[in-house]
Formats: sequence, C-alpha cells, structure tokens
Amino acid sequence: MERLLEAAPGYSIENASAYITGPNDVAVASLELVIDGKRGFGVGSMKNPDLDMALKTAVSEAIKNAAKNGFGVGLELWDEEYRKTLDSKRALIGGSEAALKREVFRIARDKTGLDKPTGAQVAKAFGRKAGELADPAVLREILEGEGLL
Repeated sequence: MERLLEAAPGYSIENASAYITGPNDVAVASLELVIDGKRGFGVGSMKNPDLDMALKTAVSEAIKNAAKNGFGVGLELWDEEYRKTLDSKRALIGGSEAALKREVFRIARDKTGLDKPTGAQVAKAFGRKAGELADPAVLREILEGEGLL
C-alpha cells in the first residue's frame, strides 16, 4: 500500500467484491484499481481459520495484484536482486556501528582494489579523514552517499 500511495496517491477502487467460500472457509476478493482513468484487475484469496484475517489478506492480495498486473507498481518486489538490496538496507538501518563499518570497508575494498585497506585508505576513498570513521553518523553519511541507506 505504501508503494501504491507513493506511485498513485489518487487511486480508487471500484467493482470490489469479497466473500468466504466452500467448506474450507477460503476468503476471495476481486476488484478494479483505477489510476488516471486506467483500470487494473486483481484477485486475491486466503485460507485462514481467522476469517477476518483471511478476508483482509485476500483484499490486500487483490490490490497488490491489480497494481502489479495493471500498472507495473511493485514489480521490483519479484526481483531477487532488489529484495537482497532491500534486506541489506534494512539491516544497515537498524545495524550496529560494527555493521556500518563492515559495509563501508567492503565498499572501500571495491573502490581501492585492495584486499585489506587501512583505515586511512578507506577514509581517503570517501574523502574523509581516518579518525572520522569512528563516528557512526559519518559511516551513515558514507552509506547514504553510496545509495545504501
């Protein structure tokens, strides 16, 4: 939903239906997502003993599928490399100073071509002074500059 709101804040949903079916209590939802007059169709389903949760999940899946199939919104979620990058960013955002430093040194190895660059060489690769690498805020700035945060 966050990605959809970012891509098309003025979207609307039309022709929506949702129901519980069969002896196995499967929730099914279908809808049309409308963005700038164009329509995308989506269907979602979910089996869960908690019928409220099953219905909410089915509707969410229908919206996601309509956005993906009708407009290409969120296609990156099916890209393995994108998911790895996203996982890496999430780990760094909540990571320790040591995790930030490891990532800065990893990037510096690529930039310098050295297997084990010194702190001074790493700092220089990013236009910094060696002592600055002890500051987590500086490490975050470097990673932001590299597009990793």
